[in-house]
Amino acid sequence: MKLIGGFLEKFQSLTPPNDVVKRALCDAILAGAGVRVERHDLSFAQGVAFDKTASIAKSVIQTRRGAILKELYQELPRAREMVR
Repeated sequence: MKLIGGFLEKFQSLTPPNDVVKRALCDAILAGAGVRVERHDLSFAQGVAFDKTASIAKSVIQTRRGAILKELYQELPRAREMVR
C-alpha cells in the first residue's frame, strides 16, 4: 500500500500557469512601480518577462525592478523559477 505523500510529491514540482504568473506580475508592477500593465502586454521567454508598454513605463519598471520582484515573490513564491 502506497502512502499519500508519494502521490503528492509529483505536484510539488509543478509551476503555475502563465496566466496566473502574468496576473501576479501585473499586480506586483502596480504595487511596486505604480504602473498599470495589462496581461496581454506581458510575455515570458527563458525566465525573462517582456512587456509591450510605452518606453517611459518600461524605464520606471526597470528602475523599480527589485521592489517589483520582491512583491511578486511574496505573492507567488513559485514564480521565482519562472521570472527573474
